[in-house]
Amino acid sequence: MYRLALITIKKIKISNRSNNRLNNRWFSSDGGKDVDKSIEETIYSRLDKLGFNNTGIQKAVVKELSKNLSKSELKTFPDAGLSAMVDSILSTGLDPSAPSATLTVSVPHHKTTFTLSVPAGTTVLDAAKDDVVLGEYIDGTCGGTMSCSTCHVYVDGGSYEECLPDNRTREIDDAELDMLDLAAGYREGRSRLGCQVKVGEKGMKIEIPEEKVDYWT
Repeated sequence: MYRLALITIKKIKISNRSNNRLNNRWFSSDGGKDVDKSIEETIYSRLDKLGFNNTGIQKAVVKELSKNLSKSELKTFPDAGLSAMVDSILSTGLDPSAPSATLTVSVPHHKTTFTLSVPAGTTVLDAAKDDVVLGEYIDGTCGGTMSCSTCHVYVDGGSYEECLPDNRTREIDDAELDMLDLAAGYREGRSRLGCQVKVGEKGMKIEIPEEKVDYWT
């Protein structure tokens, strides 16, 4: 009974955190009913005046602002902040206009599977940063510098082959292999660091290792 109560409490905490974030949103990237077109157009107009007229970049900025700012906060959000966001988006090397791809996440420990829609080219770690549930399973303590193995995941079959480095030998970097050697539950031909694998246009299937699950246990 104690374990069941603990699971329920943690689920409620996560649900509340997610609901609070959703209640603060003024834009839905999937075109939902909470879209506020006037605010969306205002951001596009401000970005145009700053010289950022790439549609993909504008949509990426709107998406990020929608997750972090309320309507009232947006009114005082400075142009310098918008410029900084554009610089941050461009620094990732991710094409803002990239098509969406599906990341399928399996958690055998909890006998559950869920999916996320992310821009093609997004790393698994970045996907975890943007999703409240996946973020509980994948830490990324070092920030994606390959200095830890807290974003260790299993990549399924065909997905594993597709996400191998695009070089002549198709071999994983030695720095990543060193960290994988320290990862609990390492499996050859399946283990990867989430910060080093990108979700391709065909999507990707990953599994959360049993050894690193400490969420709703």
